[in-house]
Amino acid sequence: MLPGLAGILVGAAVIGIGTGLITPLGFAALASSTPRDERGGRCDSRRPRWS
Repeated sequence: MLPGLAGILVGAAVIGIGTGLITPLGFAALASSTPRDERGGRCDSRRPRWS
């Protein structure tokens, strides 16, 4: 473990890099598991009244 400010900065960098790598992979996995006709729809779960 790194003490002091150096440890905090290294830890923050590791967390940031991990988040930057995992987020796009998670969205890619979600997109690949979603049926093609349901992609790009509404962000909420409600359906329009006319459907």
